[in-house]
Parts: sequence; structure tokens; C-alpha cells
Amino acid sequence: MRTSAKLEGLRQLVSMLKQQTPTGWRMVVFTGRRETQTTIQAFLEELGLKVGIINGSSGQRNQETIARFRADPPEIRAIVSTEDAALLAGR
Repeated sequence: MRTSAKLEGLRQLVSMLKQQTPTGWRMVVFTGRRETQTTIQAFLEELGLKVGIINGSSGQRNQETIARFRADPPEIRAIVSTEDAALLAGR
């Protein structure tokens, strides 16, 4: 997979977070398309991260992912969410 400038920026952000706060950091990445969501998930997993997916069609799984993300220490370091899911969460 060819790495885009945005993915490279994401790699740099992950590296910075690992250096500054090795055990307590978390991130949420928003995207408009599910195809992009899976690309970002695969990229972050290649960096060795546990990644959760949140989208508009997975209500119970979304709640479980959020709980794992909020755990201390977090079981999931990164969530990749579609904008649809973000809108649903705001209701």
C-alpha cells in the first residue's frame, strides 16, 4: 500500500504521542467513508496499535469499542470513526 501524506502525518502523530505519554495516550480519527476507515485501521494496525472501528450500523459493538477505549490503561489506543457514527453518538 502506498502511504499518502495524510497517513505519514498520522504516523508522525502516533510516534509523538508514544514519546510524550507512553502509556496514557488515545486518539480518535474521523473519516467520511468506510473504505477510508478500513485503510486507516490497517495502517494503524501495521504500526502495532489496537484499533477499534465505530460506524453508524454497529450500535452494540460501538459501545463495547468505546468502553475498551476508555479503560485504564486503554485496551484500544485508536478509534477510527465515520462521521455518521459521530453524529449518532451526539444524539
